[in-house]
Amino acid sequence: MLRCPVCHNPVDPGTAPALEYKGQVYFFKCHHCLERFTRNPEAYLSGAVADADGGCARHGRHGCH
Repeated sequence: MLRCPVCHNPVDPGTAPALEYKGQVYFFKCHHCLERFTRNPEAYLSGAVADADGGCARHGRHGCH
């Protein structure tokens, strides 16, 4: 199962926003997660940034949409 690198929620690669970064395609739960990732991708990929509640902050505790 693919997960958003920002909020760690499951994503559907057929409908999820996507971005290629350093030759790898990443899929996101929502456009807000994509925007957050593009500001500092290395922080999300290294695990230095983690949402305390496991969800996208813009959409509340229960994740995106």
